[in-house]
Amino acid sequence: MMLQFRLFPASLSLFIAFGAGICQATPNTLQDGAGAYQRGDYTSARRTFQALAERGDATAQFNLAVMSAQGLGAPRNLPDAAKWYRAAAEQGDPESALNLAVLLENGSGLPTDYVKAYILFDSASRALTGKAVQSARAHRDQLTAKMATGQLIMAQDLARQCQTETVSTCSARILALPSSPGGQGLFPAPVSADIKSALRH
Repeated sequence: MMLQFRLFPASLSLFIAFGAGICQATPNTLQDGAGAYQRGDYTSARRTFQALAERGDATAQFNLAVMSAQGLGAPRNLPDAAKWYRAAAEQGDPESALNLAVLLENGSGLPTDYVKAYILFDSASRALTGKAVQSARAHRDQLTAKMATGQLIMAQDLARQCQTETVSTCSARILALPSSPGGQGLFPAPVSADIKSALRH
């Protein structure tokens, strides 16, 4: 399953939704990107979001990540999606942290790392609202079945340390941790299959 596209105003965001759509964000360039997307002009939308993302706009970074994951406006590129989700997560966007955790869990676009995925699911669950909280917690809890005992102990300890931090601080600190050789994260673990869906509007 592929990640679903979602655009949002900063004050209104949902992890799970049941239709595809786009909400216009701030005036001018984000609005231009949203309009291009609504018209199906993914190349223009992508170009707009790329320019904003490179200037540090977290909404544009998220939208560019989704477009990269789905191959909208350019060929599908999961490493690029991971890069932009990470940039937005490090700015405190919990939906980006959640989607990055899914990529880390599944080894999609970057090496599998269950410990980092667990912590990002946990951190995002504390910053999200509504059904998105339940989804983040469910992902985190389901991930424990895939983790070795050492991974789970480390992940739970690091997640406790993140409980007093913002998503931004926790994401930056956790993502800076080294991964072990072989792309299996801090401890070896089997690689999982799908990317889960997310729609934000």
